[in-house]
Amino acid sequence: MTSTNPVSQDDAVRVAKLIFDELGRDFNFPQLERSLNSIKRGIDVRSIDFNHIEQRDLWESILKRSNELKRLLQRANRQPIHSLVFGTRGLEDDIEQLTQLHDRARPRLKYFDDLTKGRRAGRSPAQEFAYQSLVELWAKYGGVPAKGKTGPFYRFLTVSCAALHLKIPSAENIRNIVDRHHSVS
Repeated sequence: MTSTNPVSQDDAVRVAKLIFDELGRDFNFPQLERSLNSIKRGIDVRSIDFNHIEQRDLWESILKRSNELKRLLQRANRQPIHSLVFGTRGLEDDIEQLTQLHDRARPRLKYFDDLTKGRRAGRSPAQEFAYQSLVELWAKYGGVPAKGKTGPFYRFLTVSCAALHLKIPSAENIRNIVDRHHSVS
């Protein structure tokens, strides 16, 4: 269910400006517009029905195997023969490439793992992403998000949800969303 009073993104940015002015905080409003557009794209992507568990398992396997291969190459690289055969750098370039693959696989695994956890709990991955992104946006520019159904954070969340055509979370859900944010950050 979406907000009953959808607003334009421009209206959401204007309301956010008023909220941040009220708080006496400087804010980059073109950045807010870009962030809202990015959140909207993220909602659209997460609304696609696909086998997220299979993707999660794939990236978990890539992460584990790249780590195993890296350890094997490091062990092989310590052998004196490798510097004679492969030069002074030995297998370091290969190890660096595996490190880069491992570093790219980690956020992908986290993304699909979060989707899996949210779906198991009966939450929409698209809404989860949007709510968390809005909390992070607020935390970055507005300070610590409050858990109640009043105040500047709630007004920001309400107008942003309306602009993104999302259901405005209940007070209990706001507490849960903010708590999940605090447990991650």
